[in-house]
Amino acid sequence: MTPIKYTLDKARELVQLSDYADALIYYSHFFEQTFKNPAKYGVRLSYCLQEWRQLGDIYPEALEELKAQKDTSLLCWKEENEPERFQDYRSICKVLGLSKEPLEIFLQIHHKNRRLASEIVRFIWGDLIENKNWKVCLEYLNNPLEKYQSHLSTFDNIFKKYVHDASTSNEKEIFGHGLKWFIKDITNLLLILKHNDRIEDYALIRQHITVDLASRKLSKVEIFVDKTLNT
Repeated sequence: MTPIKYTLDKARELVQLSDYADALIYYSHFFEQTFKNPAKYGVRLSYCLQEWRQLGDIYPEALEELKAQKDTSLLCWKEENEPERFQDYRSICKVLGLSKEPLEIFLQIHHKNRRLASEIVRFIWGDLIENKNWKVCLEYLNNPLEKYQSHLSTFDNIFKKYVHDASTSNEKEIFGHGLKWFIKDITNLLLILKHNDRIEDYALIRQHITVDLASRKLSKVEIFVDKTLNT
């Protein structure tokens, strides 16, 4: 079999040649062989799955294979206790138009086995927020301040690089994305506290946000936080 770094390009080449059966083999191989490969993580769960799904539009066997991979990923997570397999399952559901299914599965696990659910909650966190499952979110938010500080630390890693070299377009773009995610993360944190009447925790986090943004000369960012909270 072709080395991993070439398998996705080879799959695309085979699609162009209308060799759909072999293209499917390469997409499937790439997806499986890059499991837990940090360098291929984003490509694996985005381009690979999207193109595999598109192949299914012209080659039905590819769609059936992708559906089988969805079920296999969920089974592997349950039997092998590998949380990343749940993320595989969720990503496949997304490209198949089954975005609600992973949340339903998670909520079932949440009510039956809290320990097991805690291992995969990070993969479903955005879905819980989007569907306003505020009480469920709170059950996995043991220390709000610690969570906020974790978000701030992640953002600071990007912010420090930007301050050091803000002249390059690449750093500006990275900073922009990082700031966007930071706003989203801290706003979601505040929403969870707000909708669960955790008034003291809410006030404490707001205080830290105000001070921390001011110290980084980013006070205007709080306007975007307020806008989301008030909608």
